[in-house]
Amino acid sequence: TTSVSVQWLSLLQDDVAFQRLQVAYDRANFWHPSIEIFLQFIFLCPLILIAFAIHAVALRKNYALVALISWHLLIIFFIPLIFKLFQFLQFGAIAQFIFDIITTLLGGLLFLVSYVYILLIPLLGFGIIKFFQRFVFNPRLQAANRIQNSRCLKCAKRIRNDDRYCPHCGYYQYGQCPTCHELTYKYLPYCHHCGAPQEWSSINKKAKI
Repeated sequence: TTSVSVQWLSLLQDDVAFQRLQVAYDRANFWHPSIEIFLQFIFLCPLILIAFAIHAVALRKNYALVALISWHLLIIFFIPLIFKLFQFLQFGAIAQFIFDIITTLLGGLLFLVSYVYILLIPLLGFGIIKFFQRFVFNPRLQAANRIQNSRCLKCAKRIRNDDRYCPHCGYYQYGQCPTCHELTYKYLPYCHHCGAPQEWSSINKKAKI
């Protein structure tokens, strides 16, 4: 122990050696988050691809339960990468600031802070799921591509251009334009007969009434 202390003190007194050690530490500290997120991406990428492939197959074959499970697994596999991305972007200082605020508001009771984090993690996962449902797997966003490729708006299987109902899942492909009352493709923003804008939320409400 004494020899180690002597070597440490001699290192502190040697400016050149200490500066060399400081440079090596700064370099390692700089590259560590990048290497960590890269290794985690290598580990999670096959799982994400498998879950995405199963989800795509389940959607084509109309396996609702398998599609739901694979969808949630896909979100779960993405959550660690999102946290690592926040860490890579130096989000840790903001997280520490939020942690200090929560600790102060709860009177420094760490078990209450843990309960808050337990509550925030499912909320974050739910928010990610809703984000993907709204902006990635939204039928309205997928409608144009599926119609151009002659695929069903619901199950994405190939159909003929004049099929009103999908022969695979039975989904009705058209809706009535409120302006010209002709049948037009669902979820597209404009009628392909008269060019009138379509509000499918209000059309669906009228259809239910």
